[in-house]
Amino acid sequence: MDYTEKIAELDARLEEMRTDKVTQAKRQAMAARNYNDDQIERYLSHIEGATADEISASITQLAESIPPQVTYVDPPLGNTARQTTTSSTPERRAQAGKRAFERIKDKIGRPLF
Repeated sequence: MDYTEKIAELDARLEEMRTDKVTQAKRQAMAARNYNDDQIERYLSHIEGATADEISASITQLAESIPPQVTYVDPPLGNTARQTTTSSTPERRAQAGKRAFERIKDKIGRPLF
């Protein structure tokens, strides 16, 4: 086997790896812009460029004509953060139990009325 053939094979493999890397970068950039898997497959051929800036600019142009599919719901304005209880950790639960016991230990065994 001649060295020129080996070099040609390696060049072809290297070009294939570069193409795969660019395609993967395009997929990740589209996913970061909230495109779902179906949209990524459908519109991947419309994304041009090889660098991150070129890909980003191309996705921006695509988003103007074909917006990503929204898969989430905006929360209502009155929706606040969920309240955490004081007994959210095992240590706090143990402390809360001890405090409760201290409050009622004198009343245990006495008649209530």
